[in-house]
Order: sequence, then C-alpha cells, then structure tokens
Amino acid sequence: MVFHLGKTFINKGVSYDFQHARTSLLKELRLGDNLFFFDEIFYGTFIEFFENDNKKNVRAKMLFPFSEQGPSYIQRNVAKNYLSNIFPKKLTDGGIIGLNKHKQKSKLNGKELHLYHFLGELIIFNIDKVIYEDETYLIFRTDGPPNILLTKL
Repeated sequence: MVFHLGKTFINKGVSYDFQHARTSLLKELRLGDNLFFFDEIFYGTFIEFFENDNKKNVRAKMLFPFSEQGPSYIQRNVAKNYLSNIFPKKLTDGGIIGLNKHKQKSKLNGKELHLYHFLGELIIFNIDKVIYEDETYLIFRTDGPPNILLTKL
C-alpha cells in the first residue's frame, strides 16, 4: 500500500501532504459526518472511513470513480440522479468534501466554491471552513447542502 501511495504521488507530480491532510481532517470530524471525495488520492489517506471501521460513525464515499474512458450512458444517468436527489440530502447539516481543484475545474469566490464536474454539472458549495489546502487539493466543511445545476443528458 505504501508503494502504491508513493507511486500515485510521483506519477501525478503533486505536493499532496497526506499526513497533514489526515491530521487536519481528524481534528475536524464530528459524530456521523459524511465525507465525499472527488479524487482517488484521498482513498489511501482515509481508508478506514470507506470501510466504516471507525468509532465516530463517519462514512466516506468516492464520487464518481469512472474509468478514464468516462461513464457509460447508464452510469451517467445514475450519477446525475445521485447528485440531484441523494447527495444534497446527505449534506443537509453540512459535511466534508475533498477534491482536486484542477481536475474538477473549481473556482473559489470567497466562501463559495463552484465545482465544474466532468459529468457536466455545476455544484455550488458554501464553505464553512477550509480543513486542508495545497496547490492542487482542497478539503473543506460545507455549510449545508450544495446548489446543483445539471446539464441535459
């Protein structure tokens, strides 16, 4: 696993400090938090939350781990349905989001983040607190559910 993580960091050419990201996030966790990650680099850092092996009842999800060819028509429809119906409900009381600022083409404007996801939707988050940030990655706590503008299928 250590080899795989090291290989990921070298191949991507990023300065992701997984220990700092992990320590910062663990300090901010609340009982029952939902974690949503838009990049696979976070998996190794927070693996216990994906496996639900933690005492704070925190759950992590990876959104949307499609192959490099992109999603099939069915996967795209399921993903858009999840974004419009389930994702906002999971963040009613806020939650934690992690993303690659460049891969997802995000734009930060004060406490508002516009995330242009590769499926074609615009997700607008209100940021309560930035937990970790470097030149490529951002982890933050949301202030309630996002506004989601979906494109036509």
